[in-house]
Amino acid sequence: MISYYEGEGDKKMLPEIYYLAGSTYFDLHDSPQALDYYHKVLDNITADEYLRLWGITHAQIGYVMLYQGNYMSAVQHFKESYFVDSLRNDVEGMIYDLRDLGYSYSSTEKLDSAIFYSHRALQLSLKINNSKMANNAMSSLVGIYLDSRFCNVDSVAKYIYPMINDVEPEDRSGVYCVAMKYYMLRNMPDSVNYYIEKIEKYGEVYAKCDAYRIKLEMMLEQKADKNKLKVWRQFLNYSDSIEKITKTEAVSKCQSLYDYTQRVKENTRLKSENEYHKLLLIILGLSAFLLVILFYVYYTKNKYAKEKQQRQMEELQHLLDKSTLQVLNNKKALTRIKESEIYALFLGKIRAGQNVTQEEWDKLDKAVNDYFIDFKLKLYRICKLSDLEYQICLLLKIELSLADIAVLVHREPSTITMSRKRLYKKLFQKEGKAEELDMFIRSV
Repeated sequence: MISYYEGEGDKKMLPEIYYLAGSTYFDLHDSPQALDYYHKVLDNITADEYLRLWGITHAQIGYVMLYQGNYMSAVQHFKESYFVDSLRNDVEGMIYDLRDLGYSYSSTEKLDSAIFYSHRALQLSLKINNSKMANNAMSSLVGIYLDSRFCNVDSVAKYIYPMINDVEPEDRSGVYCVAMKYYMLRNMPDSVNYYIEKIEKYGEVYAKCDAYRIKLEMMLEQKADKNKLKVWRQFLNYSDSIEKITKTEAVSKCQSLYDYTQRVKENTRLKSENEYHKLLLIILGLSAFLLVILFYVYYTKNKYAKEKQQRQMEELQHLLDKSTLQVLNNKKALTRIKESEIYALFLGKIRAGQNVTQEEWDKLDKAVNDYFIDFKLKLYRICKLSDLEYQICLLLKIELSLADIAVLVHREPSTITMSRKRLYKKLFQKEGKAEELDMFIRSV
């Protein structure tokens, strides 16, 4: 599955696949492989894009470091997970992070920090009225009090009774083990044996190991076999020493792997930076070349626009120069067009409030251009007009009123006024009044 997603699969799914692989190896007690895949998760995501995955991956790395005895490294990862859960407002996640921080600190010299974080986990559990998580936090706190070198049985008492009276099935092994140790320290053998039986029935392997060790010690004490008890305790001391040495070696290997991974990442980062600098130089060169091209295009386009504007102005000036000569001719042409059928048709449309068909607009267009030679051509030489703009020009040319024009084009008179102003600016490239457009159209 990993090969598929690394090859042709959806790359967005790859970080999740790496996380599942890491979790699988962690369950198989293969910490180096688990750590390798968890680091691959972090290498392929950012906290901004995958906030939840970023947080739970740091939590899992924290567990790897914790179980390998690298407690301070575990603390750093649990703190990062807590920070993410705070951003996500994931209260249950925050409680687990605080619990894990307390447990990590309990294995160091910082017992005050262990108690502080465990208390915060308990307080937060009670605040949200989650009895299950409260019992979980109490179990962790009790374990710290019992297992630390500052063993404080009295501090345990106020937590142990609520905890053992409300035990979730999945928490039985840990709770019963804590209760067994508590009653052992209180020298209450009947209660100890009661919880040993519970552990024999429901306990996990680590809890059963503690239970049978305590059971054997009690049996040896009851038989008053002091020499055997002494030998047994010496055996435990040496076993603990061997376990510590073995754990130290495992930690060393795991830390070496982690350091190696970090060095590889740093070398990759430096290599990426060099490639980035090379790419940056290429981009800068291309950008400079592109700027030259853009400047040339802008210069050419600007020159063309100025030439076009000059041509428009010349055309307008030409029309204005001819307008004096055309005034008399225009008056005669206007008189004739007002006597035409199309003019009468449009007046009828106005009185009846009827729509003008496209065919009727075409007839008006032809009549105006017959009586006023090249009327449309002269306008379109200056700039291209929309259908509505040209229709307004036709109606202005035959000297219909603003109200009549509004009826024929189905617009408000105020809208026609604004259209005339915009059309004047479009033709003359400057602001002007609607009346100035009317004068120009009638002079063309």
